[in-house]
Amino acid sequence: MAWIESHTVLIRHRKLMELSKDLDLKPVFVLGHLHALWHAALEQQETGDLSSWSDAFIAESAGYKGATTNFVMLLQKHRWLDG
Repeated sequence: MAWIESHTVLIRHRKLMELSKDLDLKPVFVLGHLHALWHAALEQQETGDLSSWSDAFIAESAGYKGATTNFVMLLQKHRWLDG
């Protein structure tokens, strides 16, 4: 079984708080979206290279239901995802 390490401080991390404000979501929801995306990447793209994934697939993998392009752009802006 694959796993990822998660630290308790993540919910209070500056990057997560800024992403939360830009998405207009509570930090706990953003944390859930990030973990869902990380889990999908771990299961389907072990290298972590998501360059072949569309914005829509990234958002769907994260469980995000808003504007997909905006979601990916904000992940990149806050350095949760490379460009």
